[in-house]
Amino acid sequence: MRTNLRVLIADDDQTMRLILKKITGMLLMEVVGEAQNGEDAVTLYKEIKPDVMLLDINMPLKNGVAVLEELKGEFPEACIIMLTSFADKKIVQKCIQLGATNYVLKSNKAEKIKEILQETFEECF
Repeated sequence: MRTNLRVLIADDDQTMRLILKKITGMLLMEVVGEAQNGEDAVTLYKEIKPDVMLLDINMPLKNGVAVLEELKGEFPEACIIMLTSFADKKIVQKCIQLGATNYVLKSNKAEKIKEILQETFEECF
């Protein structure tokens, strides 16, 4: 797996963003931006063009599904991993159909999230 991947974290929960920053840091990744809502997530992605985006499904102003759809339309190669608090199979399935690389349940322990991210990054890169 490539190290020093540039990551954009989009989640309205500050605590979750901190947890994800710690986990991505353990994987030798650099967090290059953080968004608290869907509109900022789109803007930052277009400005920064990160290697990976961690994108919460439920966010204010524009939900993660709409953000995913917009970004995959413009950047089909984008590696976007969805974050969700609950396993709504229909929404997760829709995200995968729209081109999400994978998804992570926020309720997982940090070690499990790290494992899922590492496996996904190996697929992307």
